[in-house]
Amino acid sequence: MCIRDSMSTVLRDGISSSDGSVKVHACLLACKGDLPGLAKIGGLVRSYANVPKKSAAKKSFCKGICHFCLAGAEMPVTPENFTFEDFGSSSPRWLSTMFSQRAWRSTPPILAGVPVEPGKPEQFFRTDIWHLVQLGAGKVWIASALVEIANTLVAGSSIEARFSALTLDWLAYCKARKIVPLVHAISKDSLTFKSMASFPNGSWHKGQATTDLMLWLQDLCARKIPNDCVDPLLVSIVLLLKPVRILTSGLCSFSF
Repeated sequence: MCIRDSMSTVLRDGISSSDGSVKVHACLLACKGDLPGLAKIGGLVRSYANVPKKSAAKKSFCKGICHFCLAGAEMPVTPENFTFEDFGSSSPRWLSTMFSQRAWRSTPPILAGVPVEPGKPEQFFRTDIWHLVQLGAGKVWIASALVEIANTLVAGSSIEARFSALTLDWLAYCKARKIVPLVHAISKDSLTFKSMASFPNGSWHKGQATTDLMLWLQDLCARKIPNDCVDPLLVSIVLLLKPVRILTSGLCSFSF
């Protein structure tokens, strides 16, 4: 019996105790996982794997990067493009497309045995905040913040020299707090920052590295950025530090 049939039976008929005095019904509410896992289980045609790596060719169009909405979808899939980077307003164009089109060509088998919210079956496939923050947005944000700090607050005749200074600071922080540095150096490679035209993104693959770097970044900003700073990018880094740190360190304090 496959998991689909098992879950349908447990929901409909329940499971009785050995003496028959107790019957328990169970319902599979959602499937949570990392993005590759969800795309495979759900047979998703819209997923992060579709994120364009370069400008679309005439015969190549992005089908969309999100199974909840049409963010990233390009012509001729839709009559208009829905830029997934659109976060500049409270009402981005992709927001109105939530659950407007199914994210699969045929209904995923796992959904056959479980109830789903009417009109929103994609909501069954839930994203995992650990992966989204610690191995996703957190890596991008930390790398971008460190590049900005290196360019504006750290002395050095070259970006390599400034990254080296940050590396010494990072390793000293780890030693003082008895942290094993999962990222051995702050560098062009670890931040995937080859030039000023590059898009910074952390190259590490351990979620704990994101948490440790976030704590160091907070300590670094407290020492490097004055309270009366007016630089808009540096101010935005400081403002985001507390909520992001609470999120990453808070998650680690829970036991599941």
